[in-house]
Amino acid sequence: MDANTQRAKNDLEKKENPGFSSRRKCTCIQKSIQDRTETAINLEFERTHRMKKIKYKKMVFLHFLGHPDDLRTKESHQLKGPPPLGGPKPCPPPPPHH
Repeated sequence: MDANTQRAKNDLEKKENPGFSSRRKCTCIQKSIQDRTETAINLEFERTHRMKKIKYKKMVFLHFLGHPDDLRTKESHQLKGPPPLGGPKPCPPPPPHH
C-alpha cells in the first residue's frame, strides 16, 4: 500500500510539474548538439592542419628542386665547390615563412 501511494504521489508531481521529465531530455539534446559541434570543429581543424602540411611539403619540395627564387639552394650549390680562401662562409639566413 505504501509503494502505491508513493507512486501516485510521483505521478501527481509529474502532472503538476511538466518540466520535471522533459528537463532531462533537454540536457541530452544539448549534449548531443555540443558533441556534434565539437566534432565539426575538430574536423575543420584537421582539414586546415592538413592544408598547412601540404603547403609546407610543397615549399620543401620546391626548395629541393632548386627553385629560382630560393636563395638557400643557390648558396648550397656554390658551397659544393672548393671552399674559398677566407674560410667557410657563414650560414645564409633561412627563407622567410609566409
